[in-house]
Amino acid sequence: MVFVDEAGYSLTPNTRRQWAPLGVVPVLRHSYRSWRKLSAQSAVAVSKRGGEYSPKLIWRLRPGKTVRSREVLEFLRQCRVRVAGPAIVIWDNASTHTTKRIQAWFDEVGWERIQLPAYCPEFNCGENVWNWSKNTDLADFCPRDHAELLLEVRASLRRLARRPTDLRWCLWNTELNWNRSGQ
Repeated sequence: MVFVDEAGYSLTPNTRRQWAPLGVVPVLRHSYRSWRKLSAQSAVAVSKRGGEYSPKLIWRLRPGKTVRSREVLEFLRQCRVRVAGPAIVIWDNASTHTTKRIQAWFDEVGWERIQLPAYCPEFNCGENVWNWSKNTDLADFCPRDHAELLLEVRASLRRLARRPTDLRWCLWNTELNWNRSGQ
């Protein structure tokens, strides 16, 4: 199974919790200089080995670009290189996922796809990748510019890819029944 999702990062920080002396309001200083964003794509590839789920994170950043069907197709090709054998892609009903170009690619490679119902992010563990990156790893981060944002998002996704426990959290924190008895 491969859970695919897209998200965007911006210079505006995701605030979570700040510390300050009693009676002092904490302040985050950041720049609203640009609305340019950083688009990101992720795939959580899940395989089961020896009764245990083994997730792998595949990701791609697209500075200053919007993810369209061409970018989705490039990312699917990247996933196919990293995922051995046949797979089932599980993703939302974004218009970029339902184009004829994408349908033709699935027919060509023999992978299956499952479209999640509308407004059901709780079934896509890819949403938890963004949740972890934005609200845990990069919480309260105020980048000075797009270059710093790109560096920190790249570092965040690399950290997550190297942490199997956190990647499993991305799986378990969905409303899917993983049948984890004995783990």
